[in-house]
Amino acid sequence: MTDNNTAPVLGTAEPVFETESFEIVLPPQEIQAQIQTLLFELGRYLGPSNGEFGISSWTAIQKTVGYEGPSVGYPDQETFNLVREYANELGSSLSAIDGDLDQAIWTAFATALETEKD
Repeated sequence: MTDNNTAPVLGTAEPVFETESFEIVLPPQEIQAQIQTLLFELGRYLGPSNGEFGISSWTAIQKTVGYEGPSVGYPDQETFNLVREYANELGSSLSAIDGDLDQAIWTAFATALETEKD
């Protein structure tokens, strides 16, 4: 999953997606697969639940969080800001989540999708 603006960084302890202006630690494959399955159940994703976010996964995530930017299908800073907001509003029983999108954000995002599904 690469284009001129973004690239996954391989060979790190955790998968990282970075650009010149930001980076994100991607969730483990089992969380990616859970998110893909939930997006499928919500009718927003038609791809496989293979635990690897690709263009279709990112497009579904962006649709879910209300993203309207120019990079549909590829994550950017606005995508991650909206994922964080969505997770805070629907998925977190804790106080607002701050900081980088790490495991806690992705877990809260999956919880938010589950809440929306119910």
